[in-house]
Amino acid sequence: MSIIRRGETTYLVRVYLGRDALTKKRIETNVTVHGTLASAKKIEAKLKGQKESGHLIKTSHMILNRLLDLYLDSSRHVQSEGTQYKYRIFLNYYVRPYIGSIPIKKVTTNTLQELFNFLLDKKKEESDCDDNGTE
Repeated sequence: MSIIRRGETTYLVRVYLGRDALTKKRIETNVTVHGTLASAKKIEAKLKGQKESGHLIKTSHMILNRLLDLYLDSSRHVQSEGTQYKYRIFLNYYVRPYIGSIPIKKVTTNTLQELFNFLLDKKKEESDCDDNGTE
């Protein structure tokens, strides 16, 4: 974490966030502050606090599938094997084929809404087949 002077009243506040899981490159966030050194130090303290609380995250080029793998791995100690198995089946069958290869930073609410609509349409089709007794 550092403050770099860029001009008479301009400072660059740089906060190190860690390393990218895939590329192993440093991940940092940079904020330009126009004002005094004291205001730059306040911004730095605020960013450090956000980092420590887990609110300051900078997405990498990681794809959604990798994030899902990290989630499943981290939750294995608090979920039963049955729950883990169900989650893996659901994610492998429904989520990964449709949006799993998208970089995290490109996943939008629209992307998720399209997936939900697809899943609801699929559920409705399956329900209609069961009700008609055909197909």
